[in-house]
Parts: sequence; C-alpha cells; structure tokens
Amino acid sequence: MSGAEVSEPAPLVDPVARIGDACLARRNVECRVCGEACEWSAIRFRPRPGGVVQPEVVLENCTGCADCVVVCPTQAIECTERAAQQAAGDVGQEGEKT
Repeated sequence: MSGAEVSEPAPLVDPVARIGDACLARRNVECRVCGEACEWSAIRFRPRPGGVVQPEVVLENCTGCADCVVVCPTQAIECTERAAQQAAGDVGQEGEKT
C-alpha cells in the first residue's frame, strides 16, 4: 500500500433524483419503470407530440430514496443535491421545466 487513503464521497445533504440523457424515454422508447417504483409520485410523465411520454422529477415530492435509481434499466437516474438541481434549472415545482 502506498499509504494514501481513499476517501468516500461526502453523503448528499438533501438528495433528489435527476434523470439523464441515457433515459429510454428520451430515446423514444416507452419506459415508465422509475415512475412505477416511486411511491411518492415524484416522477410524472408528460406527453410529447409525436413521441413517448417523458419523465420529469417533481422536486417537492422527491425524498431522495433512490428507489428509481435502482430500477432504471439504463442507469439514467442519479441522486444529486436538491439545491444544485434547482439552481441548474432542471425542473421546478410540479415538474415544470424552468
């Protein structure tokens, strides 16, 4: 061993789910597994003209439990800090794009 310790990343203070570009629905493939896994109704699906419904995280409902992360077949969901996601303008209350 070199003596250098590998540190664990700091735990998230206020985690929420974030859906990335690897999401099947964003690739026009029907998938609602994340929404079905979320008992808090924090993932809603909005229609997209000419395509499949798109998942959106409702920040006010998301507890950061990561149930959606575990079931995502493409690992497109991660938990991030709530404040960082709101600042980035990913989604706002009730899933509205900001």
